[in-house]
Amino acid sequence: MRETDLNRVVAERSAALIAPIQLPLGPGGRFVGGLLMQSLETDLLVRVFVEYHDELIYFM
Repeated sequence: MRETDLNRVVAERSAALIAPIQLPLGPGGRFVGGLLMQSLETDLLVRVFVEYHDELIYFM
């Protein structure tokens, strides 16, 4: 998963939050990679694991 795809998924899934998530998730950090996990039965269960050079992020 590319960083642009990650930011799009996070923006779509967090649009209803009262306090919006600031994107990109790892500002200043070098993006290493990401993994999107989605339920085949429903579109509701989405998990994203992201690795930046200096941190790991888990978005559910």
